[in-house]
Amino acid sequence: MTATARIHKYTWSMGDGGTVVCSGPGTPFTDDRGGEPSPDCGYTYSSSSAGLPGDSFTVTASSDWVIDWAGAGQTGTIRMDDLERSVQIVVGEAQVLVTN
Repeated sequence: MTATARIHKYTWSMGDGGTVVCSGPGTPFTDDRGGEPSPDCGYTYSSSSAGLPGDSFTVTASSDWVIDWAGAGQTGTIRMDDLERSVQIVVGEAQVLVTN
């Protein structure tokens, strides 16, 4: 028997009301990208998590998978949806004043 699993999509609930849906793992960060936003699966918080319970946002990632299998002369597809994992993240804020 053989089975091949592939991600169908990730849905990120960012804890501040925002949601991001990604069809792949995203683009890894590299130093040469600097402060540019992610080209395919990014998110920018517009406020700090200070003052919330635990001073953090609860971020939940939900993944949907498609598994194709073959064996004993048969084939099929299995869907595994809404596999979830959550984590607390702290989002800080920096305020800068520039004068001439």
